[in-house]
Amino acid sequence: MTSFYLSFPNDILIQFKSSLDLDLDDRARTLLEAYAPGINLISETSLTPNVIIEHDQSGDKKLVRSENRVLISDVWEKELPLDFYHLLYSIVRVELMKHNLFSVHAACVGKDGYILIVGHTGVGKTSIVLELLKNRGLLMLSGNKTVVSFKQDGLEAIAGTSTLTAHQKDIERHLGETETISYGGRAALKPKGSTNKPGLVKAIVIASLNDGVAENNLIEPISALHRLYPYFLDTVNADTIMCDGKAVYVGAPSPGTQEKLAQQLHESLSEIPTYSISGSINFVCDSIIKEYEKA
Repeated sequence: MTSFYLSFPNDILIQFKSSLDLDLDDRARTLLEAYAPGINLISETSLTPNVIIEHDQSGDKKLVRSENRVLISDVWEKELPLDFYHLLYSIVRVELMKHNLFSVHAACVGKDGYILIVGHTGVGKTSIVLELLKNRGLLMLSGNKTVVSFKQDGLEAIAGTSTLTAHQKDIERHLGETETISYGGRAALKPKGSTNKPGLVKAIVIASLNDGVAENNLIEPISALHRLYPYFLDTVNADTIMCDGKAVYVGAPSPGTQEKLAQQLHESLSEIPTYSISGSINFVCDSIIKEYEKA
């Protein structure tokens, strides 16, 4: 029997229970921090959880969802399967939106204030972050998912995923031979130069690595709104397929969430510059530093 609690920003609490004795080792903890932004593991608490996730070791594969409970029937080994980390993020994303917080598909770096580096998997976010940490002196609040809160004085980054994930060869290209945790064809690590201090977002960059170009363009606020909205809602990672394809957790937000996000994001982008930056890693990182220092 396994039971533990996971806390998130704004006192969101999730309890996990399983009929198995699961090994919550360093690997599992590292991967939890790679997929669930702002996570903290708690062994016991007297507080009532927002959501309870229960796993039953059963060949009758299914997922049953009620208002504050997710029941999983599936055959697991002695460790959390990769599907669980994706499911946890899908659940956390919905709970954050209930509190007017949004998990942006973006890395977040800086010192005195932050810059969001937006982009889907494969555009080079991890390589950019590693270069900014190693050779440009910035700190990382988040490697891939950044929780933001809309404030009267701007947009605040309050938490993120403290573990970076990438292909092993990409990590070695920037850091040399480095101890990582391998999983599912990828590698995870906790980089040096991390921070958990909230701060205002000074600028947003839609970045991509492409050695064939060198472009740094300021985007008009209305165009930035249309381009950034999907990343702030993170629809790509909303749903999770479970139980060998026999079940799907649908991460649909509450009614009115999309409209509220669009309005708040529109207001924020009138004050926060957004750039589209493409080029070699040196060009992209130099441009990010330039815009960060200017903002």
